[in-house]
Amino acid sequence: MRTPPVQHKSNQTLSTTPPHPDTFNPMKPILILSAIPEEIQDFLSHFTNTQTQTHGPFTTHHTQSDTTPLILSTTGVGKVSAAMTTQHLIERHQPRAILFTGLAGALNPNYEIGDLVIATRTIQYDIDASELGFPPGTIPYTPYHTFTPDPHLLAHAQAITLPQTIHHGTILTGDQFITHQKRPAYQHLFDHFQGDAIEMEGAALAHVCTHNQTPHLLIRTISDKANADAPTDFTTFLHTASQNSFQLIQTLLRTLP
Repeated sequence: MRTPPVQHKSNQTLSTTPPHPDTFNPMKPILILSAIPEEIQDFLSHFTNTQTQTHGPFTTHHTQSDTTPLILSTTGVGKVSAAMTTQHLIERHQPRAILFTGLAGALNPNYEIGDLVIATRTIQYDIDASELGFPPGTIPYTPYHTFTPDPHLLAHAQAITLPQTIHHGTILTGDQFITHQKRPAYQHLFDHFQGDAIEMEGAALAHVCTHNQTPHLLIRTISDKANADAPTDFTTFLHTASQNSFQLIQTLLRTLP
C-alpha cells in the first residue's frame, strides 16, 4: 500500500518498553522458544517429566524447572512465523515471560563463535520507509523502532557469569541469512545500527511481546561470523549452541523469584 510521505520528528522516542506487572508471578508459565527444534533440543533432554500437546499446527512441550512451570516450543524460521507463533502462544497460555534463544551470526568483529549474546535492544533492519520520512528500522506510523527487553529479566541475566563469554548488545533481525557474498552490502548494519549480531526472528517476537505487554528476553549464541563459512558453521554448531544457551537460561530461571 502506498501512503503519503510524512515529516519524521527526530526527537520522537522510538524505544517502547511497556510495564510488566506480572514478570515475577510464579503461577504463570515461562515460555522458552527457538526457531527450530535443534536449538532447544538440549533443553528438552534435561527434563524427564514432559508432556507434549498439539493445538492445530502448534506443538508445545510442558514441563517444570524446580517450581517454575515451563512451556517449550518452536516458532519456525523468519519474522512472520515468529510473530504468528508468539501471538498464538501468548493468547493461549498467558505467560509471565518469554525467553527466546537460538543461533545468530556475528556482526561485531570482537564476537567469537560460541559466545553468548543477551540482547539489550533489537531492531528489524530490513524495514526501510526512509522515502516516507521514517528512519530505517522504524515501523511507519507507529512508535516502534527499537525494542528493549524487560528490565527485570535483563538485570538478572546480566548478573550471570559462565565459562563462556557473555556479551550484552544489539541484535538485528531480518529475513535473510547473511554470508560472505552479502556481507559487503550489509556492513551498514554494524555501522548504522551498531548491530552486534544478526538473526531472523528476534525483533519480530519482541514486537509482538511489546504490543501484548508480555515480558521478553532474547539470548543468542554466536554460530558463525556471517561470512563464507556461515552455512557450515551454523549446521555444525547447533548442538554446542543449544548447550550454551541452556546453561544461561537454566541459571537465569534459578535466579528469578
